[in-house]
Order: sequence, then structure tokens, then C-alpha cells
Amino acid sequence: MAHYRIQFTPVSDYFFGGEKHRLMNGVPVADYFTVSRPYPQQTGILGMIRYLMLLLHPEAFDGKRITDKTQAKDLIGEKSFSYPGNTQNFGKIKSISPLYFIQDKNGKTIPWYFGPMDYPFKLARNDDEFQLCYRNKTYNAKDHGNLVQPYLYNAKSQTIPLSNLISYHSRIGIEKRHRGDDPAEKFYKIKTARLAPGWHFAVNAEINDENLEKITSPVFLPMGAERKMFKIEIKKLNKEPAKQPPPPRYKRPVPYILCISDCFMDGGKIKIKDDIPFAVTDYVSFRNLKTQVDKTGTYTAFKGKETPDGIERSERYNLLLRGSVMYFLSNDQLEKMEEHLKDFGKENTIGFNQFISIKTN
Repeated sequence: MAHYRIQFTPVSDYFFGGEKHRLMNGVPVADYFTVSRPYPQQTGILGMIRYLMLLLHPEAFDGKRITDKTQAKDLIGEKSFSYPGNTQNFGKIKSISPLYFIQDKNGKTIPWYFGPMDYPFKLARNDDEFQLCYRNKTYNAKDHGNLVQPYLYNAKSQTIPLSNLISYHSRIGIEKRHRGDDPAEKFYKIKTARLAPGWHFAVNAEINDENLEKITSPVFLPMGAERKMFKIEIKKLNKEPAKQPPPPRYKRPVPYILCISDCFMDGGKIKIKDDIPFAVTDYVSFRNLKTQVDKTGTYTAFKGKETPDGIERSERYNLLLRGSVMYFLSNDQLEKMEEHLKDFGKENTIGFNQFISIKTN
């Protein structure tokens, strides 16, 4: 099975949507103020790879519609990601890593990974109680907005706030309406994101399709809610890259789990008060578009909850945000959480519920 690094770079600004719509009398309507997420969700990356796989096989896909459903199922699986549900397969796409970043610097390619969002703090423990400290001062709520945030780190233990890479740009007065709608009700403000020069999004993927090796030059594909163009570059890897442990300076006196991807959790099985003594976390709203090879017609249109072409919006879920850290009183307590996160089999396959565990002796 071949391993590939798939690097994708926005040509200009981009928009990865969260909840762009709200329900009014059961009908989705656009909000007046929407802000792009800083990076794509794993399901969006899976969708991009599935679309790329179809484009590499014109005998099964004409660029807009699937023409050979049997071959398409063999290439990308019968349907897109769906939660909850039984274990799915995505055809020749066997696994996708969590998103990370690539930096071009002095002719070198440097990977950067999501680190703990409490990186600047030290952790103190007194029996069963925990306390974060920053520069010899105990944590307070004012520190959260300034210091508790997504961080990236590399193999040399260098760190950088994610906010240093992403900038936002406002566009005002954009009109989006259907015929018959009141124009005054359809103007809104949108904040698109822009990635700093020299930086790229990337994932590693295990894919059983030699056609990928025929891609020797960049491919340009649309991604995100505004269908902005991205430059896609593919490199074959000799082996699956190992997970990069947190920087050595990030020391903790107790066992912990670092979420290096967004994570599904079952609140009915995990009791936060009993099973997670202390944590520094955030959440992210998750919703995806669901398609099926047998039912979906075109892959370029979406109207409301469901379309005649078989594109459907999933329910909304809150996931544990990558960079979240959970602390435990014992290795046994940590191992219970490990098993819970691993229970989400198909989610693990496409880059959800990925974590690094650090135990104590």
C-alpha cells in the first residue's frame, strides 16, 4: 500500500464554513455575518481526495457526474462520511492523517503539527487538584483569550501560534439571493481567511491507486464554501510518517492525552467529572455534506437541507478541538480514555480521534 503526502495551498483567500445557515421555520437561511474557519475539516479533505480520485479515472467520471457507478464505488466507496453509523470504507482510500502544515524555508520543507493549547503554562498538582501557572502566576479567565489558543510545533521543538499564519479579510455588501427574494434581506458580511506566504496545508494518505503517481505537476481544484482554488501537490512517501511527540519543554507531572485532531466523544460513556480530572479544551461545531454514488447526481450544487441530486446535510455535533489536553491521575485512567477514543473506528480512519498519550512511570 502506497503512502502519499497531499499538500494543498490556497491560491488567494479561502472560506471553510462552519454554521453559515440557521433554520427559520424549518428552512435554512444565510446568516448576515460569517467567518471562515482557519483550516478545512477532515471530511472536506476526504471529499477533495475522493473528487481527485474520480478525476483520475475519466472512464468512471466525466468531471461532473459519475458515469460508471460500479467502478466509482471501487475507487471512493459507496458513500461519503456519515456519523453515526456502521464502519464505512472509502474504496482505495485506506486512511488519511490529521491535517498539519508545511513551511517552505531556506529550501527546506518543514512539517508543523498541532500542539497543546496550554503550551505556555506550567501544570502543578496538589493531590487530586490541578493548577495552571504562567510566569509564576496562577491561571485566570483573562489568560484564556491571550494564551490558551492553537499552537503548532515542529521536530526541532519550535512553536508558533496558529494565529501567526492566518489572517482575515472582510467583504461587505455581497448579495446572495434567489429570484423573488427581497434584496435588502440578502446582503451580508463575510470574513475570508488567508494563509501566510510559504505555508501550506497537508495530510498524509494511504491510497491504493497508482494513478496518483501520474500527477507530476500541480493540480488546481476548488475547495470550501466559496469554491476557491487550491493548488494540489502530491509526493509519494517511502513509509508512513510517525507521530511527532510534543516538545520536550512541554513537561507534565501526570499522564495526559493530547488531541492532534478533532475528536468525537460519547457523553453517555464518558463522565467528565469522574473520568477526566482536569482538562484544557475547546470544541468545534461539526457538520458535513453527505453523498451516495447511487443517489447523488451532480457534485457541484447544494440547496438547503436536501437536494434532488441526493446531497444532504448531516446533523450538527460538537467535537473536542484539536490541541485539547486531558490530564489524568493514573495511567489506568488514561488507558480508559484511550480505548474510548479508539472505539470510533471509521472516524480514526480519516483523521479524527487521533491523539498522543504520555504516561508516567
